[in-house]
Amino acid sequence: SDLRFSEAVVYSLQSNGFLVFIPRFGLRGPVYLREKSGEVLQPASDGSDSVIFGPGSLDRQQHYITVSSSAGTHKYSLFDHFRVRIDLIPSLYHTPVLKFHLTHCSPLRLSDQPEAQATRLDLVKAVSKSSASPSSSSSSSSSCKPQTEHEEKSHIRQSGLYSLLQQFRTMALSDD
Repeated sequence: SDLRFSEAVVYSLQSNGFLVFIPRFGLRGPVYLREKSGEVLQPASDGSDSVIFGPGSLDRQQHYITVSSSAGTHKYSLFDHFRVRIDLIPSLYHTPVLKFHLTHCSPLRLSDQPEAQATRLDLVKAVSKSSASPSSSSSSSSSCKPQTEHEEKSHIRQSGLYSLLQQFRTMALSDD
């Protein structure tokens, strides 16, 4: 796959777009839904999957942003997953800047994501299984502890914020 394209998770909403986290590279940054000229992001009218900026309005609520244009209305919520294009903007006098752009107006579905998703039932089984045998887990917990600070940081990175957000998103989708 092309390294310029990656999955991103919406973690904060702004007045003109949202902030995304790209777990593949550990990057964070803004995705703009409204340009300085006032035009908003909308699907291209030629029927392709591309997006363009055009006339429209943007309405920010507490947990989502709604973009209305002649092409329709699109809703962008916290913790939605999108495919973004990463561009490097070089500068002669400053550090190069990374810009993130949406490739589609609609979020990715769970089936679009490459990694397998744990279901809520699997999560409940794993938690109940670990709490069912406290005596065996306490004796094995000393052998499972990371031996060095490097191993501990690696373990924290593997079970970090992205994994937690994925579990929340999976649980929310399975309740519907």
